[in-house]
Amino acid sequence: LVKTQGGEYIALEKLESVYRGTQTITNIMVHADSEHSRPIAVIMLNQIVLIGKIKGLGIDKHSLHYAPMVWSLILKDLQSAGKRSGLAGMDIVSDVIMTDEE
Repeated sequence: LVKTQGGEYIALEKLESVYRGTQTITNIMVHADSEHSRPIAVIMLNQIVLIGKIKGLGIDKHSLHYAPMVWSLILKDLQSAGKRSGLAGMDIVSDVIMTDEE
């Protein structure tokens, strides 16, 4: 359990198991601390799924990590997964960091 800025406790493993089912990512680590009110997600992209979703948007596959539209798409996917799973508002990720490393 990790205590957030608001004094609430978050079970990171529970959040990771919920968010791991999101198709646009292959792996996730959820981070929370006492300096922030909500957790963030450090993720690895599922490039195959994302390339299919961004077809026709003018984003090439080499720009996936840098395109704001991709960041927004992934954040919305994660937030939707959290809401569908019944997570409390404080458990919904507020931002995404993308990485190539596991």
